[in-house]
Amino acid sequence: MGYTDAYLKQLERMAASSPGLQAMIQEDFRVSRFEDEKDAKIRRAMADAGITQLISVPLRGKKGVVGLFECRRASRKTFPRG
Repeated sequence: MGYTDAYLKQLERMAASSPGLQAMIQEDFRVSRFEDEKDAKIRRAMADAGITQLISVPLRGKKGVVGLFECRRASRKTFPRG
């Protein structure tokens, strides 16, 4: 039910200040589709883990973002748009 070690290792190297991560935490949520993802590190991590779509929601505390909730889809089926 968790992420693969390869996926987690890719994200370990992503700096908290990376443009892709900073853009993600400024939004209420983000739906990333592999074919549309522009951030090369996120796209590579998705490819290594076989993730086709990813929903990310920043978890906010009183002093800012404290974590990130993610729901992934590994098959070719898609989350509904809208």
